[in-house]
Amino acid sequence: PCLRRRVRNLYDPNEAGTDEQMSFGWAGDYLSYISLIHGMDARAMLNRPAECDYSIIVPARNSAYTLRYTLQTCLNQRYTGNFEVVLSDNSTEGNDEVYNLYLEMNDPRIKYYKTPREYNLSKSFEFAVLQSRGEFLFFMGADDGVLPWALSTLERVRKDYPNEQVIGWDRGFYAWPGFNGGQENQFIIPGRYEKDK
Repeated sequence: PCLRRRVRNLYDPNEAGTDEQMSFGWAGDYLSYISLIHGMDARAMLNRPAECDYSIIVPARNSAYTLRYTLQTCLNQRYTGNFEVVLSDNSTEGNDEVYNLYLEMNDPRIKYYKTPREYNLSKSFEFAVLQSRGEFLFFMGADDGVLPWALSTLERVRKDYPNEQVIGWDRGFYAWPGFNGGQENQFIIPGRYEKDK
């Protein structure tokens, strides 16, 4: 029965994939493929005009405890322009913690989307990207945080370098209490950064 279920995924793109255990071939372009997986027209979603400056992409899975703080850092930006937080809820069936947190926070900048089924992390990110309406996308995890000046600094850098399509930077690291034993409560600032610069 287990093998039959897995083999069925080879020819039925509407079934839940087993990405960790097997892969299968697809004839056609990738946007057609993910349109079937996500149940939407991916090409049309990607070609919509931007409605805001930035989309902060946050996929979440059964992670309301850390997500609360992640979303607070996203919303507490000094940036005065228009941005959204795209929350892709990939929680297991029956787990409504992420949705309930979204309702509790009640902020119109948070755009909530429930995945059509349980995805691996890369597909959850992909689903969120398709929902986003920002000119630029900013990716982070449900247990990450963003500093309050991040978007305003990014906006300044964009103006200084108008022809760049991708901007990257060294990231800091903080390990939540209870994270990975010996790493918990570590706070690491990248070595090239200096105070007040």
